[in-house]
Amino acid sequence: MATTVYLWWTDEKRKVIEAQWCASSLWWEITNYVFYALTSKNLKLSNWKMDVPNNYYIQLTWWTSNCPSWSFCGITLSYSSWTAQTPTAEYKTLTTRNTCRWSNTRLTFTRTWDHNYNYVKMNKWFSESPEDPANNRVFWLNNWDLKWYIIISLCLNSECSTPRQISRFVIDWSTQTIALKNCRFYEVDDGTKCKEREQ
Repeated sequence: MATTVYLWWTDEKRKVIEAQWCASSLWWEITNYVFYALTSKNLKLSNWKMDVPNNYYIQLTWWTSNCPSWSFCGITLSYSSWTAQTPTAEYKTLTTRNTCRWSNTRLTFTRTWDHNYNYVKMNKWFSESPEDPANNRVFWLNNWDLKWYIIISLCLNSECSTPRQISRFVIDWSTQTIALKNCRFYEVDDGTKCKEREQ
């Protein structure tokens, strides 16, 4: 993708294609982390130490550098080494700068207002907690609903005044999965809003 030459596409079309590629790179990192939880993988930390999580978390993170104040600009992969309601340590923060190499893409992340979640929590091995056997939630949102949508938008100008929705992450409690759905068609009266996404 980094070496692709777009001979007949407009600059905006090229930016959207690169942004969708970047969203796919972020999604790969997230699904890899879900696999870590499923297999109870030890995490190698930046100081070359290893940690053995009991719970794995994925959450949106405020990012102050080069980011509009009304949105999120990072996704944090965090964990706790003991049974905890909230994360106790950070493993990695995903941004376009450290995930989408060779790209100047600026993405922001917003959550739909009717899904006001801070994180998704996964138990190691997706198994019930021995400390709390009555609690059978092994992959769950920190609020009581089935799905959480994270909308991924592309900044088309330096102010990011009219970001274009390009994709969204669908975090589904019922299937215990996280899917990436790119936008196929946009609204006629507002080219920044997605009308139809991939199935």
